[in-house]
Amino acid sequence: MFVSSTGSVSIYRVIREVLASDSGLSVSAMTLQALIAGLFDLLIEQQLAVTIFVKLPHNSSWEAEIERYQQQIKTATIYLCSDRQSAVKKIPTVIPLRLVTSSELQRESFLIVLGSQLCAAIATQQQEKLQVVCSFEPNVLSQVLAKLKNAIAPTDSTPEMPETFSLPDAVAPGLLSNLVRKHLQRSDELTKRQPWQFKDAFIFDVVEEFSTPLTHMKTALSILKSNQLSERQRDRYLQLLNQECDRQHGLIEAMRTLVQLDSLSPSQNQEKVQLADLVPGIVSTYQPLAMERGIQLGYTVPANLPPVSCPHHWLRQIIINLLNNSLKFTPDGGKVSVRASYQEKYVKLAFRDTGVGIAEEEIPKIFDSFYRGSIAKNNEDTVGVGLGLTIARQLLLRCHGSISVSSKLGVGSVFTILLPVRE
Repeated sequence: MFVSSTGSVSIYRVIREVLASDSGLSVSAMTLQALIAGLFDLLIEQQLAVTIFVKLPHNSSWEAEIERYQQQIKTATIYLCSDRQSAVKKIPTVIPLRLVTSSELQRESFLIVLGSQLCAAIATQQQEKLQVVCSFEPNVLSQVLAKLKNAIAPTDSTPEMPETFSLPDAVAPGLLSNLVRKHLQRSDELTKRQPWQFKDAFIFDVVEEFSTPLTHMKTALSILKSNQLSERQRDRYLQLLNQECDRQHGLIEAMRTLVQLDSLSPSQNQEKVQLADLVPGIVSTYQPLAMERGIQLGYTVPANLPPVSCPHHWLRQIIINLLNNSLKFTPDGGKVSVRASYQEKYVKLAFRDTGVGIAEEEIPKIFDSFYRGSIAKNNEDTVGVGLGLTIARQLLLRCHGSISVSSKLGVGSVFTILLPVRE
């Protein structure tokens, strides 16, 4: 049985340190996906029943590869790791494994393969660009396993696991050569296919988002031509037009921000910011709106917090987006708070509300572009374009930060961001 111990836990870091590497390799998401797919191609082709520990990245297709492997190799054992309160349930017939809460683990994803013929450890961390470290050396895997033991949070439902796993003395060169070949094949396939798929899907989403408010505006204008409308009905349709104009403006501004993100230089994030100089002013601008709706809005920012490394205007946009999101989904008479604290090498900023909450199955999707939850879609008073959280997350990643959320329907949500301390 694995036993957890306290302390900072990072699978990415332990691989990097064992390999004596100062940093990971910057790769595209497509290159990483080709490596993952090629590895599973090899496992299936060789009919290798292995033990897998996996922590899924956000918005990834790793789960499709794991399901494909499961269908072919019935005797494989797969542990699905999660640092959320409830284990991820994306993939059927896997064993959920709860991890300790760690600021480093929150920013990581990993795939660990343990078998008598082949072993592998692949870990990723999102910084300005996707950073990847990997190893196929048994001695490295042994140290990764030791670190993984420290990352498991003991619970009543923690599964029984072997104390040791069978690893090869060395991975056969033929298997590694085969893996390289499959990686190249997958890279070629994705290069030909993925950019156009992504472009088409994104354009389709943009068209859909612009079409909806335009349709509503056109309908309202058509109805306003009628001479039989009462003053109350006319005011209602004018209000609808105003809301849809606001939504169009918000969509255009959000799209402009997303496009600008791709052209930002990594050197732009080397700014020192004190939260105590920023949070009070932003919260104060929302106080009139909160008072009008009877919402208790407050903040706690200790004066002795260290500065964080993030451009001032980026951090301001992140806080505005998250605070606006909390207020938007909190009913009249509710509570919204912003609380800052120090955690390891990060400053934590938690946005807590007593709002409508988010369904568990929707949580993995809320940072996707244009995604609006079922509650938002069904509430005509909730104006938004589904890009606020996307932009906040992208800015945080470029600051070497992270964002996570815990939520319960009818109770509320807590959005937590981690910002690296500026030394």
